[in-house]
Amino acid sequence: MIKEILNSYILLIKEFENKLSQEYNLNFEEGKWSDIVQKVPSNSKVSGLTFNFHGAGCRVEKGDIVCEFDYAPVDDCPVKFTAYKLFWFINSNNSYQKLKFTEDKIEDEINDLLRDNLLKRLKIGDFELDTYQISKSLYINPGALL
Repeated sequence: MIKEILNSYILLIKEFENKLSQEYNLNFEEGKWSDIVQKVPSNSKVSGLTFNFHGAGCRVEKGDIVCEFDYAPVDDCPVKFTAYKLFWFINSNNSYQKLKFTEDKIEDEINDLLRDNLLKRLKIGDFELDTYQISKSLYINPGALL
């Protein structure tokens, strides 16, 4: 089930980016974070999505669904998230609330995705963090999860 949830999570981020690209003439393939900071207000709405840029990332709301994610630090993986951010997404989404995922259960499921090389942990220097990265290939084709 975590693969389906992660697919939905990625698709919402991509929907947001596509709408933002159209509204603000952004090219997310080339330096997305610098483009966003320069061209987009930190709090606004675009085509039915409310967003708030903060620190290294963004909070997107589509109706009751809350999707938190990070862009930075910028590397070859376009999106980063924590188990807590995915927990928030799951529990704000009527389709997934009934599954009663806990943060521990999400961590277990994420560990399976790490073992399958579908995700990787963010490393800064010698430190491996509890932040997970979605590879560029998976981000381009999230349906590969299913």
